Amino acid sequence: MWCTQIEASLQRIAEAKQKNLRVVVASGCFDILHVGHIRYLREAKKLGDYLVVFISDDASVKMIKGCRRPIIPEQERKEMLMAIKGVDDVIIHRQNDFISLLRETYPAFFVKGKDYGEGNFRWLESYAEQVALVGYAPTSTSQIINKCLDHYGEGS
Repeated sequence: MWCTQIEASLQRIAEAKQKNLRVVVASGCFDILHVGHIRYLREAKKLGDYLVVFISDDASVKMIKGCRRPIIPEQERKEMLMAIKGVDDVIIHRQNDFISLLRETYPAFFVKGKDYGEGNFRWLESYAEQVALVGYAPTSTSQIINKCLDHYGEGS
């Protein structure tokens, strides 16, 4: 069962589709926002009219990235993403809700960053009209964290 925030987002997505707007879904952790994220979202928005960003909740990020992540809590990550021009909605999801959300939204495009590689997302083609790889991240959140640790040390 969806929480009220997700239900409200799904309603807005349904309304966008009723207006014949092409819905695009992007997804990720977006732990420490960086230029690669901005480029990815900008390219995603070019594919449609209504950009929805699925972000992994804190527990899912911890499972995916390790026990020291996320750095930024989920509600703050959502707030930052909503402040980006072109992002129309943000849905925080649990890892096991991802496919159900995609099935529910069935976007015109599901997008991931080019750095993920095309073969990794072919299985998602049944959950969106098209799957696309967009943008290119010159760096990653993990690289930024490692650079900070190298520069300042773990104990600083």
